Amino acid sequence: MERITHQYRTPFDRPYRIMPLEMPADNGQYPPQGDYLTYTNSVFINGMILVPIYGIPQDEAALDTYRTFFRATRCEASCATI
Repeated sequence: MERITHQYRTPFDRPYRIMPLEMPADNGQYPPQGDYLTYTNSVFINGMILVPIYGIPQDEAALDTYRTFFRATRCEASCATI
């Protein structure tokens, strides 16, 4: 990741900021027995971020990472609450 942040620039000539996110196993099982539960399938819309959650303890850590990284942005855990 460090190579990317030092070697490449955004179209606005700024360094890229990379946000590491945990990718927990589905019920402790990785493929092919389980699925990867990813928090990267988020959507930025109308000043907020919609982040998928899975009802596991790692959900809150992922939401905290988003909240810290995008300080001025509202972070919603579920589309059902909007």
